[in-house]
Amino acid sequence: MKRNNQTQMREKMRILSKQLLEMKDKVEQEQRAFSNLELHSKKLTQVIDEELRGVKNAFSTLADATMEEVDIIKSTVQSECVDKLHWLERGLQDNY
Repeated sequence: MKRNNQTQMREKMRILSKQLLEMKDKVEQEQRAFSNLELHSKKLTQVIDEELRGVKNAFSTLADATMEEVDIIKSTVQSECVDKLHWLERGLQDNY
């Protein structure tokens, strides 16, 4: 009976040891996976930051070009208005 208990106890210890080793392996795998995930996350964040800087620069360039176009149009319209006003003034002066 005593021998049977010892055998059962050894078997339980063997099973417990095996389960602990499996759990240790799983924890190590999860740690490696987490490290890989963290590394990929950092790389992805860097790529996104670079892309955002590129988009910001593109919008800045677009805004500058748009403002230049608006200034050109404004200047052209002002010049045409001044020319028409002078033409109207000359026409009025010629009629009086």
